[in-house]
Amino acid sequence: MSGELTDSCVYNMGVMMGKLHEAAVCFVPPPDFVRPILGADSFKNEMAKLERYYTRFLSGEAWKTYQAAADKILSELAVMHRNNQNYGLIHADLHTGNMVFIDEKPHPIDFGRSGYGYFLYDMAGTLLELYPKQHGCLSKGMKV
Repeated sequence: MSGELTDSCVYNMGVMMGKLHEAAVCFVPPPDFVRPILGADSFKNEMAKLERYYTRFLSGEAWKTYQAAADKILSELAVMHRNNQNYGLIHADLHTGNMVFIDEKPHPIDFGRSGYGYFLYDMAGTLLELYPKQHGCLSKGMKV
């Protein structure tokens, strides 16, 4: 995708994401299918890696903000209950660089980081790229 994302593109990203997650719910893996679990433990591991290098790109004060946000995420993960509506096989790296757009319709590529996790994980990666006013377009697309 080159240029600014239109509301139509963002809506279609939501539709694609919803279909991807619907397919994940129906997916029956073969016995030898192995993918990582992306949840609280993997998040803690990633934060530990980040802690080793944050001084290269964050101030001490900014790191405290990151840690506070991480604590909030972990507390939310602790109370979330897994079900077919919110948890399953996810892309885990779903940003516009991993989507090919054809006529404003996105097609996901690069499933190398895929694993089991909350569908919100995919939403978060996509939302980070959008303007706040576009968040509703993505959500509306997911409900179709």
